[in-house]
Amino acid sequence: MKKLIIPWVFVMFFITASFMSAHAGPVPDTGQTGDYTATWGEDSDYDINPHSYTDLGNGIVRDNVTGLEWVQDGNLMATRDPGFDTNGEAGDGAVVWQKALDYIEKLNNENYLFYNDWRLPTVKELSYLCDSSTYGPSINTTFFPGTEEVYYSSTTAAGYINSVYTVRFRYATVGTHAKSVYLYVRAVRAGQCRSLDNLVINGDGTVTDNATGLMWQQATAPGTYIWEEALVYCEGLELAGYSDWRLPNRNELQSIVDYSTYSPSIDTTFFPGTEVSGYWSSTTDAYNTSCAWFVSFFHGNLRGNMPNFNKSNYSYVRAVRAGQCGSFGDSDLDGICDDGDASCVPGDNPCTSGNTVFCDDNCPDDANSDQADEDADGEGDVCDETLIELSAFEAVAGNREASLIWKTASEIDNAGFNLYRTETEDGEYVQINNRLIPAKGSPTEGAEYEFADEDVENRQAYWYMLEDVDLNGVSTVHGPVSATPRLICGIGK
Repeated sequence: MKKLIIPWVFVMFFITASFMSAHAGPVPDTGQTGDYTATWGEDSDYDINPHSYTDLGNGIVRDNVTGLEWVQDGNLMATRDPGFDTNGEAGDGAVVWQKALDYIEKLNNENYLFYNDWRLPTVKELSYLCDSSTYGPSINTTFFPGTEEVYYSSTTAAGYINSVYTVRFRYATVGTHAKSVYLYVRAVRAGQCRSLDNLVINGDGTVTDNATGLMWQQATAPGTYIWEEALVYCEGLELAGYSDWRLPNRNELQSIVDYSTYSPSIDTTFFPGTEVSGYWSSTTDAYNTSCAWFVSFFHGNLRGNMPNFNKSNYSYVRAVRAGQCGSFGDSDLDGICDDGDASCVPGDNPCTSGNTVFCDDNCPDDANSDQADEDADGEGDVCDETLIELSAFEAVAGNREASLIWKTASEIDNAGFNLYRTETEDGEYVQINNRLIPAKGSPTEGAEYEFADEDVENRQAYWYMLEDVDLNGVSTVHGPVSATPRLICGIGK
């Protein structure tokens, strides 16, 4: 059974930095749905940013979580340009790394599929395509048919300029190969913008990654753990006022790898004391379920089916929490990301009624998880303003009375008004009219209104808000205004 992590908001920082190989934006789920233990906290107990793809019908598949657009053909060079491949077995599409880069340049020069910004993916982008629920190949073959075994990334191995990171899609492993080896090419384009200051030390034992929305335990957990103990430790952790910590899945754990350095392959300014050996993830190896995926922070490799990472062996742990939206976050905490289509422009693709996938929150200032937009204007109903122009609103104090007076300049589709009162400036407002105060104006003429609030005491300050409500139920609130009832001539009660 899956449960959903609620997005969170981070509010303080002391030190910030960026690392060059960071994937900026939501971290896709691993795709794992199988249950491999009765202990709560494994990968399949959480469903965060689940894989979602769209076949655009033109040879491109869009990843709806990352915003990346991929060439669908698993071996485009062999299919489209076999003559370009003169390496090894000519025409099979397996080439050396430089030849792979040259092929990307060829696609751009030819404006392949009307785009000229194709590139080799980074190792994280390529790895996030892996589907950890299966193997041979470990990828969604409905959207990516014909996937070959090993693909090049654009990420050169730190300290080893003649080697490059690769992803083996037979098992979903991430490692390195010499750039002279014959491997396959899958081009990608578009994607996320990136935060220039994505890591934040919160000063309470945690680190926030603004790019992914994840909050991390800064220090490695004390001691080492077998896999199920790691799950229990993270689920029971209380740190920095939070109790919803968990063991990260393989993609989340890989997200903090810094591939520009090694031994350890992480920014030690933010994660000091990180061990160079393996850290547990919550993701079971589908090929050998007695093992779990781990990240080695010597070089950032991902391994699963290895004797020393049988679930009964001991390894290191770092807990994580949250993680829904990327660098633009979820301002109103309604579960809909401000930049849900990962275009780097919040609001450029607003959600509509019933559609909350791969789109931007249509009213990021007010919670509206259903994204209702009855008039289809791209702005959620909760953010719609009424077409009622208010020209004046005041509160006039009297003896044990406050008169609320307001005027409108025009009223279109106005149903009427409500009034709300509180006894403290930042207090909770309570409606004081028993029924809707009916509208009197028109689209060309406004009207004057007055309401006497007699349920008040002298010498007590009151604050008032005015709400106009249109015929569709959309409302706009005005105010506040305040008044302190008093006896005009004499001393009040």
